Amino acid sequence: MDNIGEILKNTRLDKGLSLEQVEEATSIRKIYLAAIETGDYTKIPGDVFTKGIIRTYGNYLGLNGPELVTLYKAACAGVDPEEIKPAEIRTTSKISVAPHLKPQKNSSNIFTYLLSFVLLVIIAAAGYIFLFSSSDQPENIVTPKQSALSDDTAKSNEKKAKERAEQAAAAKAQKTPADNKQVQQKQQAVPDKNNLNLYMFCNDRCWVEVTVDGEKVFEGTLVSNQEKNFSADKKIIVKYGNIKAMQIAVNGKPAPAEKVDGVVIKEYKK
Repeated sequence: MDNIGEILKNTRLDKGLSLEQVEEATSIRKIYLAAIETGDYTKIPGDVFTKGIIRTYGNYLGLNGPELVTLYKAACAGVDPEEIKPAEIRTTSKISVAPHLKPQKNSSNIFTYLLSFVLLVIIAAAGYIFLFSSSDQPENIVTPKQSALSDDTAKSNEKKAKERAEQAAAAKAQKTPADNKQVQQKQQAVPDKNNLNLYMFCNDRCWVEVTVDGEKVFEGTLVSNQEKNFSADKKIIVKYGNIKAMQIAVNGKPAPAEKVDGVVIKEYKK
């Protein structure tokens, strides 16, 4: 692993770059860049984060970032890099394509298409004439038998309308499932005074990992002006990658500002 740091450091020095310049160009904090160069990976929060820094740092210096990550994996596993190197994709330059010629259309095919088109036009015209001729017939002729059926239908519709009105009145007296869901959401949005409540506000950038009552509930990078709230029955453990960028409050009380570099682990209890 020290070899990886030496490769990156020597390449950076050959290009006349400082750690501050690399930090500004890659958005990777100088403390993590220095940890990679010295092989002190304990200062970096997590193996995935370490691989990402090696890849980005190497690509920025003009090196093969993925190959450096392979060297890092091999060093961690204690094996030769060739054993975990992904297999190359085989290529071939000999490609034979059999020519496929479309059959030429002859005059008989053209005649068939033309005849089909004429038939479709005739069918469409016949349907158009039938529809308009049927629409010209009188529609309001009612026989005595139809009149009696209409009275029965009217009474049935009136009865159904009355039943719908009664059902609508009963529905207004009760809350809908959607209303109940909104009420539950509002109730969940109000912090429980009996629980442990943690509020955090990020001023810059900070990677955090949050564990609530023994279960990891969040891991990611907070950006400027982003905030998070967490609630627990007993205990909250937070791992901060840049705690100087954070404003923290526990149960509504601001926590003292931290000026520590590197990864910091905080435990909050009721």
